[in-house]
Amino acid sequence: MSPNQFLPAEDDKRFEENESRAVTEVAEEVFLKFMEQVEDKYGIPDSIRNLHVHSTDPQALSGQGELLDSMFAIGGMPKSIPTDIRRASLRGQITTKLTPEQLKKAAEDYRTTPEELSKDPDFLPYFTLKAILLEEEGALHVGYFEFLPPSMLD
Repeated sequence: MSPNQFLPAEDDKRFEENESRAVTEVAEEVFLKFMEQVEDKYGIPDSIRNLHVHSTDPQALSGQGELLDSMFAIGGMPKSIPTDIRRASLRGQITTKLTPEQLKKAAEDYRTTPEELSKDPDFLPYFTLKAILLEEEGALHVGYFEFLPPSMLD
């Protein structure tokens, strides 16, 4: 598990530094520490919405398909995960509840007040989840995931 899976690095140097800190034995405390960073950036996870199968194409899941297809399907999934067990790529949004400070910042970005933004039915903060399902011993497991910022491509 790499810090890049929780908050993507903004440049190649930072990405490589994060990858060098990847861990294979993940204790609950380590996962929760990474999740604190996600919550600080996006808000407290609230619910899953729009979860769907993005791809089951073996080419895209192997990283050997068209570049854009593979990027959306597997993102930064390590090459160490065997391609022959990759079964599906899922995408969805995780809605969040913003802290008062995060709501204030969002309101500033939207040029409104926190109260008005809270009433706006179109304002729904979230981050994107990408998960790759692997088949091992006849069962599907999440073998890799990434949390990504909201995008107009969602």
